[in-house]
Amino acid sequence: MKKFILLTGPQGSGNHLFSKIFAGHPQVTGWSALLNEFWIPHEKEPFANCWQNTELLEAELKNDVVVCDISCPYVYKGHHEIPAYKKFLDKVESLGYSVHIFIIGRDRTILINQQQRVRNEITINYFFSQIDILTAYKHSFLNTELLFLYGQKYIDNVFDQVGLKKFTVDINLYSDDTNYKYIQQSKETDLDKFMKNNKCIAASV
Repeated sequence: MKKFILLTGPQGSGNHLFSKIFAGHPQVTGWSALLNEFWIPHEKEPFANCWQNTELLEAELKNDVVVCDISCPYVYKGHHEIPAYKKFLDKVESLGYSVHIFIIGRDRTILINQQQRVRNEITINYFFSQIDILTAYKHSFLNTELLFLYGQKYIDNVFDQVGLKKFTVDINLYSDDTNYKYIQQSKETDLDKFMKNNKCIAASV
């Protein structure tokens, strides 16, 4: 059966990053333009117009494995829109595709700081309002931190969840850990002192 893979998450959670990873896979029809650009607005995503008019999906869905990316909310004509997930996905299924949703997550504190820094507004609750709709479909959770930590091993696992063969992704797509700018060394705590004073810290191997 043909597959439709939806990547979605709060603004700033890693939509573009995971879109790049899927777009490079030889079995996938995805947002290939992202492979040549650092960032492209969502209004230029291949299925962007279909969120406003689901009847356009019939003409756009032509391949066996399709990946679509949408954040929640997304920006349309200068204002926030919440994706009409159910209407969109029910139309996809009516065209003979099985749907698998990857719900993208990121450390909550970093996500909130990112939204405040870039948009001067915290929009995470828009996404939370849609989570019950999304989890009614077959779904998995993607984690940006696990991608940074485990790299290709994590990518292999993600591809396997939707029946895609192993494919080595260009490490340059995810080697720049975008969390660094939000992290600073914390001050020593009482627990830190206890661990050191009681020799709970193992010697270097």
